[in-house]
Amino acid sequence: MRLSKDFGVIVLGIWLILTGLIATLGLTLPGLGTVMGVLALAAGVGLLVGEGRGITKAIGIILLALWLIFTGLHSLLPLTFNGLEVVTAVLALAAGIILLFSSGYIKGRAGVVLLSIWLILSAMMTLVALSFTGSTLIMGLIALSAGILLLIQR
Repeated sequence: MRLSKDFGVIVLGIWLILTGLIATLGLTLPGLGTVMGVLALAAGVGLLVGEGRGITKAIGIILLALWLIFTGLHSLLPLTFNGLEVVTAVLALAAGIILLFSSGYIKGRAGVVLLSIWLILSAMMTLVALSFTGSTLIMGLIALSAGILLLIQR
């Protein structure tokens, strides 16, 4: 088992694990929204800049980073405009699809596959009001699993 050394991936993994715990256990703690916003923002910037590789040119990672930055800023600031939910959902959908079909990031990485599935389902829940029995629990478990697998580079 190897732990990731990429700052953006580490913070994304932590953010996904907390997202999963919040959904599955119904966690509500004072300041949790702020913590999640800071983590999303840090993960987005970390993925965009990338440790030791300069600014990334991989479109799936760029879209994921932008989605995380929008999500973080929305949690931290009174940032709102008509269509914000649609914009963030489209970013999540595009990032999920591109990551899922980008062989360079998927090869042997179940964490990226689960992250992609989670992004796509999250987007569809917003864009077409997708809902199913146990969706909160299932989405939480997918996020939790993706976060753990990303951290241990699986």
